[in-house]
Amino acid sequence: GYRQSNYPKMPYGSLFISKIKQMEAISRSVGADFLWVLNPQMDICSGEVLLESEASMKSFFEREVWKISWNDYISSSQKIFSILRDEIKDSKKTNFHDFTCLFNPHDEQVYSDPNHYVDAGHRLIAKRISELVIEHMDGALENISGKIGQGSFRNPAFRSAN
Repeated sequence: GYRQSNYPKMPYGSLFISKIKQMEAISRSVGADFLWVLNPQMDICSGEVLLESEASMKSFFEREVWKISWNDYISSSQKIFSILRDEIKDSKKTNFHDFTCLFNPHDEQVYSDPNHYVDAGHRLIAKRISELVIEHMDGALENISGKIGQGSFRNPAFRSAN
């Protein structure tokens, strides 16, 4: 399980990047493609309008749970997210997707707390991931089919011939 003493002393952004690199290495070691997503987080998106229930939850976490200023929390989170985005930009990774503003705007509750989601939030994330996987698979199959001269995966003639 997680124990703070198991991790080296390093900034959170660097720790997060090292864990992502480990997960990518594991995926690639078994021949799998790697996709990672920077998840939505309550109020991280500039101008995000929260529902009344989410705004109330935000106040509760600020006062009762974290006992730190919400603005300090968001500022710290935005710095970490910026580090992650810069790392991706510098590494030219193509399977990174920034979902931080995926819920902006939303008209039904998506957050169960500042970092986790109710079913509606999970559905929006799953829908976007499925779209990305389909795009990725189409591209991979286009590449393969182009090499063997059989056309596109989305081409009905290609599907019926195979």
